[in-house]
Amino acid sequence: MPHGVQRGTSIDLKNVVLFLKTKELGSGAWAWMALKFGDGNLTHAINKSYDYKMNRGKLDDVRRGDDQVLDVSFEGKFTNLLSNFADAGSGEVETYSLHEILEGVEYGVGQSVGHGYPKFAGTRESWLAAYGCPPYCCDNEIHNNPALECTDTEAIGEAQLIRYFRPTSISGDFSSGMVNVSGEAHVLRPMVARVAGPAGTPPSNGTTFGYNKEINAIPFDDLGGPGGVGAAYWPLDPRDPLSTEND
Repeated sequence: MPHGVQRGTSIDLKNVVLFLKTKELGSGAWAWMALKFGDGNLTHAINKSYDYKMNRGKLDDVRRGDDQVLDVSFEGKFTNLLSNFADAGSGEVETYSLHEILEGVEYGVGQSVGHGYPKFAGTRESWLAAYGCPPYCCDNEIHNNPALECTDTEAIGEAQLIRYFRPTSISGDFSSGMVNVSGEAHVLRPMVARVAGPAGTPPSNGTTFGYNKEINAIPFDDLGGPGGVGAAYWPLDPRDPLSTEND
């Protein structure tokens, strides 16, 4: 296998789209929204811990410590807390708001719902089903799609799926029009795939984004999932009893 340094330009945030994905109550259908990063940023941190043992004051053995959750934060455009006519009414129907999907609740106060009324089912953690119902969470899916900058490029981009994300802080800045979100995902690391643009050749075991304009951006679906999100690509979670993957 050849060896060498990694090549390629640094990631350009104007080619990055973050999808927040969840499931509607009742129907179980996927609901999602896309977030661009013209003025924002996205970070995640893989955390590891080790226990170092001493022998007469000197370093001796080392063993792995406890598993650590994945830290995730992002900053993007802030618009509304509530999607338009989310409960009932007439007029143009907007997509769900960032806050609704992050918290899984209805922000508005109407005749049939109250403030904080559950709106989404969230991503199921079926591997924890035997221990109760985990708190609401959503999926974060990140696309680095070079075709958003150059539509006919053959460059290979990358997609990352971060399951079970729960925000611990959501702060909106009305002056800058930005929202800052930080939280934790109940996984050790992202699930990663190399992905080609519509004009490129998919890498081995890979797929294509299928879009070269942000207005057409759409996330991937899970293999064997309910459909309606896009091309089925992501495997079931390795900890899901239905999965044949290894953790």
